Amino acid sequence: DQKINTNGTASTQPLGGLFNIEVESPKNTHLYAWGASNLDMKYVKLVFSPVTLASKSRTIELYDTLCIRHHDYFHSEGKDPMISVIQLSPAIIVQDGQTMVEKNWKVSDLSRQNVEPTAVPENPEILECFFEDEQGNAVSKPKKNQTIFLVVKTKEMVGKGINIDLSDDNIDYEYNGSIVDNDLIQGLTVTADTMKIQLKTIKQRRS
Repeated sequence: DQKINTNGTASTQPLGGLFNIEVESPKNTHLYAWGASNLDMKYVKLVFSPVTLASKSRTIELYDTLCIRHHDYFHSEGKDPMISVIQLSPAIIVQDGQTMVEKNWKVSDLSRQNVEPTAVPENPEILECFFEDEQGNAVSKPKKNQTIFLVVKTKEMVGKGINIDLSDDNIDYEYNGSIVDNDLIQGLTVTADTMKIQLKTIKQRRS
C-alpha cells in the first residue's frame, strides 16, 4: 500500500512485504515459539515452481523475518486436518536475486555477503633446526650409533616440501631405514609447525 497526498500522487515509498502462508501444522512447537516472540528473526526461502515447463520458477528470499500472526485451523475432512496460517513480516525481500524491499529495521547487510575475504599473505619460514636425544636433551655434536631426533620448527609451511642438509664430516645418517645420500633429506613434507624426525647415526662411509 502507498499513502497519497491531496493531488493523488504517492507521498511515501511503498513498504508492503507481508506474507500469508498456509502450511501443515507441525508436530513440534517451533512455529508457536516464533509467533510468540517479537525479536526472533529468521531467514525464509520461498520457491514457486511452474505448473508448465514453459514457465520459470520464482524464488523469494525473506531476511530478518518476524512471525507476526499464527493461527491454527481444524478441518474434519482431508489428510491434513490441522492447518497453520502464519503471517510473516520480513525486513528485506529479495526476488530472484534482486532486492525489492529493505526496511530501516533490518539487521542483515546484504552488500557485505558477496565481499570476498581479504587474503592474508603467507610468509613461510624455517625458524630453527636442532638435534635432541631420546630424553629430549639437546645434542650439539651427534656421535655414531645414536638414535637422535632432528627438531624442525617452521612458520606457515605446513603442506610444503623442504630439503634438510645434515652435512657432517664424521658420521652418516639413516632415515626411515635408508642411508641419507650426501647427508641431504630431500622433499620432506612439513606436517606441523614443529616436527621431530627420527634419525640414526652411523659410521661414515668412505667414498
